[in-house]
Amino acid sequence: NTFYAGTNTHIYKIVYEQANKPYSVQVLNFPFEVRTESLYQSGKKLYIGTFSDGAFTIDLMDGKVSSFNSFVPSVPVRTFIETNHSVLIATDGSGVYEVDKINHELINRYITNEDDERSLSGNTVSDIYVDERNGIWISTYTNGISYLDSGNPDINWVKHGHNNRN
Repeated sequence: NTFYAGTNTHIYKIVYEQANKPYSVQVLNFPFEVRTESLYQSGKKLYIGTFSDGAFTIDLMDGKVSSFNSFVPSVPVRTFIETNHSVLIATDGSGVYEVDKINHELINRYITNEDDERSLSGNTVSDIYVDERNGIWISTYTNGISYLDSGNPDINWVKHGHNNRN
């Protein structure tokens, strides 16, 4: 019954409480005025992706704000997704950042390397999905889907073959 919404100026916490009072709205204490691009809650942390100021977290218990600006650049952050031990941060133009869930240190960065077919198919990532076997499906804007198997360090491209109707 708790939802979060981001705008160009604020991040709101909306709580549906009871029938006689349909909801309450609280403005979170976020010290920056940013254009919110994406929000993701994991436990007591709210991950915030912005349009041009990178990525942040707010600890929902104590309100502490942390930034990922030491490794996530000031590009649009499209989405977040959680794996067993990490959070993936999908960006528009800078690939995917894998961050440890507990200490928020960078584990890995997935980017395109035109000379390596085992790399990410594109750096403009629109969405990520983690399946029941912890396989990571990464949708890119121009170059199809990349699949990362947690047991295999290579990335496989899933893309349409020219003149193939399948």
